[in-house]
Amino acid sequence: MSSSNSPLSLVVPVAIIALILLRRQGVRQGATLDLAPKQRLRPLAMVWIDPLLAFLFAGEMLWTLIARDVMHGIAALTGIAVGIGAGYARGRVVYVRAVPEHSSIVIRRNAIEYALLAGLLVLRMAEDAIAKTHAPILTYALCGLIALAISESIARAATLTVQFRRDKAEMSHAGPPPVEPGV
Repeated sequence: MSSSNSPLSLVVPVAIIALILLRRQGVRQGATLDLAPKQRLRPLAMVWIDPLLAFLFAGEMLWTLIARDVMHGIAALTGIAVGIGAGYARGRVVYVRAVPEHSSIVIRRNAIEYALLAGLLVLRMAEDAIAKTHAPILTYALCGLIALAISESIARAATLTVQFRRDKAEMSHAGPPPVEPGV
């Protein structure tokens, strides 16, 4: 994304527009459901836009840092390991249920995802200054944090997708609810 002529300069706005449209769709469809406070309907496709944006905003910078030396690679692998665990845990915590008729899930509201995305955007804007730093410990930490953020996002989306598919399969095997006599 260094160049304004980069294909990514088109992909990011398209992903953001898709995110906005999917969010509106979720709000509209969620209004027809009986959702508890702090719950929202989120189209499953929207779950995967967050990792896409995280990768687009920070993937190039992460790759540049990893290419510096083995220690940056180790920092990235450490961040990935922590991110996978955190993403799995967050996915399990925020998931409520599947809504297959809308290809959506019900999740508990969580502002952390937007804060992570904003943090990645700030890191992306500060890329040049960070890339020129001569403090290796800072770049190791940065590399680990970027890898953590990207892998957490991917692991969370994967966890939510697996839970959706599991619940959808269970719903299809259960069949329709039994009809009470005389109703």
